[in-house]
Amino acid sequence: MKRLSRLLLPLVLAAVTLFPHQALAGGYVNVGVRESPNGSGAVYGGGSYATGDEVYLGASPANGYHFSHWEVENLDTHEIIYTLYESIAHFSTEHLTDVDLLATAYFHELTHIELNYPTCTEPGNREYYCCYECGACFRPDTWEEVDYDKDIFIEAYGHDMTLVYGYPCTCTIDGVREHYHCTECDRRFWDEEGDYPVNGSDHVIPARGHQNWRPWQTATEATCTSEGLEERYCFDCDNTEPGGYERRPIPKTGHSWREVAYKAPTCTGKGNEAYAICTRCGTIVESVSNMRTLGGIPELPASGHDWGSWQVTTAPTCIQNGVETRTCENNSSHVETRTIPATGHDWDEGTVAVEPTETSAGVRVHRCKNDPTHTWNEPIPKLDKKTDPSDRDTGGSNPSTGPSSTPGNPTANTGTTTVPEPIDGPGFPWPLVIAGVIGALAVIGLVGMLVAKKQKEADS
Repeated sequence: MKRLSRLLLPLVLAAVTLFPHQALAGGYVNVGVRESPNGSGAVYGGGSYATGDEVYLGASPANGYHFSHWEVENLDTHEIIYTLYESIAHFSTEHLTDVDLLATAYFHELTHIELNYPTCTEPGNREYYCCYECGACFRPDTWEEVDYDKDIFIEAYGHDMTLVYGYPCTCTIDGVREHYHCTECDRRFWDEEGDYPVNGSDHVIPARGHQNWRPWQTATEATCTSEGLEERYCFDCDNTEPGGYERRPIPKTGHSWREVAYKAPTCTGKGNEAYAICTRCGTIVESVSNMRTLGGIPELPASGHDWGSWQVTTAPTCIQNGVETRTCENNSSHVETRTIPATGHDWDEGTVAVEPTETSAGVRVHRCKNDPTHTWNEPIPKLDKKTDPSDRDTGGSNPSTGPSSTPGNPTANTGTTTVPEPIDGPGFPWPLVIAGVIGALAVIGLVGMLVAKKQKEADS
């Protein structure tokens, strides 16, 4: 609420100034405002008021100043009432008519005095602000006016001696001679009463430094391209104190090159360009004269085979695969072979070996064009009994069951089949009986296969 009032105060005072009350009934009162000293702050609320108005005057200190009080000239019989906070002056013009008033806001010009700690022999003071014009002192936190002797002044403490025992120095740590130390003023004395002060650092025994070193030891071996490191320790402190360890570089060794000659690639083996390799670190470069570093051995890929044309070494037959080979032009010991598939049978139209009759089937003999020794017998159905002999098919083939242009192989004979020749003269026709039995079995097998196929289709 207090902060809100401070924010609204300039607005209220400005409104009072912009809208005077001369037009109201009665007299007027002119109120002038100023600050002292000049430039010490800002003042508000001056202007013309009508008799009976309430007057509010405000003051705001500049940096380095603090508000002191208001004084209003020609206002002897009226007491100023302070409201909100002390920099606001409030009074009434009820008994004033046609007068001029001058209100002055007085500010302390403050000087900041920092905290000064006392010593054993010299007094000090707390932090405060002082107005040298009037001698007033203020706290820095509450701006409360205080008494210097009671609230600011700090008396000297007097010496508080502590005995400091002596001890010898080390490599890096100073030693100390026995003396007295005042914990209040941090001064040192040879006596407890403080009559003989220590001059400077006479109580200190300087550290002797590292003087007794162990031999140098290799910590990191040097390489072809990087330095190594050797180290040593102080024998007296054994590296328990700063500086008790030293190190120095070991020069790098440099490369030891071995040159590798060019190697030509083969059909299946890699080759390489000429290069040089360091026997110490394995670094590879183009050559000792050209030190461009390579990522690895400059390998040359295998040249691969340069094959000649395929040559038939074993011709295929109707039932056996053949073989063909080819030789690498780069190396005659490299040979490849591959299989030539069997040609299969190329059957002719066939020749009737046994004529069919009304009671027995005939036989048509087919021969392979590739190998005439390969034959297969095609059965010729027996003749219909009602068929006129003149209608017989001397070829022995039935349009529906005769051999196709490419007869199947299942009944082919891979060897020579002796077809019985017709026998003239009397005698039992055994060849015809045998041919008829073979034809009948072939027909029965074919019919069985067809029936099985039909049954399978029906089941699926």
